[in-house]
Amino acid sequence: MTPMRVGRNDPCPCGSGRKYKHCCLLEQSASVADLHEQTWRRVRQAIDGYAAAMLRFVAEAYGPDALQQAWPEFTIGRRDKLLDSDRFVEGGPHTELFFSWLFHKWSPQAEKGSTIADAALYGVSPTRAYLIRRAGRLDPLLKRYLEACLAAPFGFYEIRDCEAGVGFLARDVFSGTELKVRERSASATLQDGDIVFAQIVELSGIALVEAVCLFSFPPLYKTHLIHVRQRAELRKYPDLALRGLYFSLAESYLHPPAPKLHNTDGEPLEPRTLYFDVDYTREELLSEAKLDAAGAVLEASIPWIRRNEPKRASLETIVLGHLRIEERKLTVEVNSAVRARAFRALIAKLPLNARYRRTRRQPLKTALSPGPAGAGVKLTPRDADADELMRRPEVRAHLEEFQRRRYETWPEVPLPALNNKTPLEAIQDPDGRETVEALITQFERDAARMLVPPSAEVFTALRRRLGL
Repeated sequence: MTPMRVGRNDPCPCGSGRKYKHCCLLEQSASVADLHEQTWRRVRQAIDGYAAAMLRFVAEAYGPDALQQAWPEFTIGRRDKLLDSDRFVEGGPHTELFFSWLFHKWSPQAEKGSTIADAALYGVSPTRAYLIRRAGRLDPLLKRYLEACLAAPFGFYEIRDCEAGVGFLARDVFSGTELKVRERSASATLQDGDIVFAQIVELSGIALVEAVCLFSFPPLYKTHLIHVRQRAELRKYPDLALRGLYFSLAESYLHPPAPKLHNTDGEPLEPRTLYFDVDYTREELLSEAKLDAAGAVLEASIPWIRRNEPKRASLETIVLGHLRIEERKLTVEVNSAVRARAFRALIAKLPLNARYRRTRRQPLKTALSPGPAGAGVKLTPRDADADELMRRPEVRAHLEEFQRRRYETWPEVPLPALNNKTPLEAIQDPDGRETVEALITQFERDAARMLVPPSAEVFTALRRRLGL
């Protein structure tokens, strides 16, 4: 007779009168956790120090130059920019991954130019050779672990349910496989939504990290992985294709190219200053103009503003440029060539006696404050005036309202990351839904670094609207 399944909210079969989830289920869960902890400790003890022994074996069996022969194959011929070297140097950002790949995946081939000490080991990975030649002297648990390493692929994993000092759930971005990983050190630094390139090994009901890259990719990188995961080469040559993808993403993350900056209209940021001679009357200028003792206009500064339809844009108004009039000279500062041409066309239609003189292109650096470069650095500190401004309740309220409206309208905006679909359209298919989820996770990650962070309720409402 099949035993009746007890639900979490059912009365506990032990007769205590409490719900099952508050009684015996807790004890059973604790027992499973204790068992996994004991298994983890035994495995860690069995494999402790094996990497050093493997390196010695590789040098003896494959030759002292084996690492340098394997390195170009591992990196697919890429030059390590961090080390500025095409040779392996221990301590680089890819060292841990390289050693695991060398042990478990490298299979030297004479036809590829490999020259190893023992010809019998051509086509044999070091781990397989180690298991064959040292079988009688190895801990049985270590042997099982190394067999599992031979079968475990490298892959991109999304971190979920991370518990510092305990472990996390690792979801393979390409296959969807989920592994409950016990890992104390990495779990102390990773966050939910991070993407790591790693080799994760299953053994005796637990999963352990055999190797992981020294840095994690932010959630935004998942959108690219989703876009490419249907490529044929990833199915035909998974090890090679995934490594190539990893090195490509690592290079863009650790050595980001100069950003292509655009204004609110999507135009390339190219500051321009236009110069005109003008005749004007006092009534044509703003009341804030500087006047001399006789009441003559000395100087006036006027913003060039475009008002938007509130339902069609997140900004009610956009400042297209700044006009300054001084001693019958009109100077116009804009941030793109398109706006410079637009202003010249506009002023030609106005009943204003303005004679165009010239346009000067300004260096971009004069229009931007210096910011951080590369991965993992802190934001540029604000100065005292900016801090004082951000403390004003009216300023904070305005920015909070702007952020709220931005995220309210975001589901209806076509996005390049979604193949120009809106988030509401994209969530209708599984890949689009995952991409939208990754984008929102990135928003939440970035929120903490904003001058005025949006509240958590903003993202809760956004997820609720999208059914996430």
